[in-house]
Amino acid sequence: MLTLRELTSEAEKVAVGFDPRLLDAASARAAVQHAARLEKIAASMRTRAAARLAALGSYRSRGEKSPAHELAKLSGVPVGQAAAELSAADQLVGLPEVADAAARGELSSQQTTLIAGALSANPRADAGALLDKAKRLSHAELRSECDRLKAEADRGAEERRKRIHDERFLRRTSHADGSSSITLRDNPERIAAVMAAIQPKRQELFDAARRDGRRERSQALDADALVATVTDKGGGKGRSSSQAKILVRVDLDALLRGYPIEGEVTEIAGYGPVAVSVIDDMLATGNPFLAAIVTDGKKVVGVAHLGRAPNAWQQSALEWKDPVCTTEGCPQVGRLERDHRIDWAQSKITLIDWLDRVCDHCHDLKTLHGWALVEGTGKRPLVPPDDPRHPRHHQRDRAGPAA
Repeated sequence: MLTLRELTSEAEKVAVGFDPRLLDAASARAAVQHAARLEKIAASMRTRAAARLAALGSYRSRGEKSPAHELAKLSGVPVGQAAAELSAADQLVGLPEVADAAARGELSSQQTTLIAGALSANPRADAGALLDKAKRLSHAELRSECDRLKAEADRGAEERRKRIHDERFLRRTSHADGSSSITLRDNPERIAAVMAAIQPKRQELFDAARRDGRRERSQALDADALVATVTDKGGGKGRSSSQAKILVRVDLDALLRGYPIEGEVTEIAGYGPVAVSVIDDMLATGNPFLAAIVTDGKKVVGVAHLGRAPNAWQQSALEWKDPVCTTEGCPQVGRLERDHRIDWAQSKITLIDWLDRVCDHCHDLKTLHGWALVEGTGKRPLVPPDDPRHPRHHQRDRAGPAA
């Protein structure tokens, strides 16, 4: 069996002789997958070895401030990430199923950290189901799912809200390349309010870019909109008529009781679970751009009308049902477009159960290139026309053989 030192030497030889220019598309994709798995396997071993090093307690003799600082220096990752990985390594001792998946290269270090944290906070959660989701969901979606599981197990939502408020900050950082950045940490309802406030300027900038034939990155538009809104460039035109909607989702029993129990929803769509008091406070403001969907925990019922676009009630219910792009693996929250699963020109009615919300990229794949969401509801794969899961194949099967 090769030692780690020998394995590293062999991997270095392969990497030095690797020429990606010789690869076709299929080979390049396979190379990415194999390299990613190697990286995950190596990260799992690195973190476990670092956890052992930390347990030996000799980092101070080597002049290190903490085990996390030592791991950061040895591996070239930020100290915060190193600390999170070491914490996950400790949690994995009681999570053999997750530890084995990480050792096989099925989880990145970031995925391992998220899953270990969620399962440690909520031991009743299904580890197998969460590992399966890690294979299908984007990192942002997996993070939201893990946050949901932790919040579900947290009976101190009010205390958590107060703690986060007490720890709030706006931090400016200067970088070696001459750029600067700001980081805002606060409760989700306050972040949602900021994102809603910049939406009018963002839409204005997006429309201007499209008129000029430019494609701007989503995060670049957010940055420009934030600066323009805070510095009041443009005088806030259109703010009263195009303010973004903040959507809260709450089960009626939780709202009346003052706290949720297992399985009940109290969240800001796209931002995650919040304390019931958050929703009480937001409703008390009378904000006309706040939409509250109150449910009994069952799915939103479909209500049809004859127009092409959903009516106001349906639009809010649709946003409740699909707070992020419906495509599995796509975490986009903003600029979602309504998509009729059964073409409106054919049906002539608009029914919530026949609508999805997808981002512009996924909508273009469907409209221009024949891709489609697999049959069903909620988050599900978007597949190309030749995929056997494509709805047109099932429609053909139901129709039977041609006469």
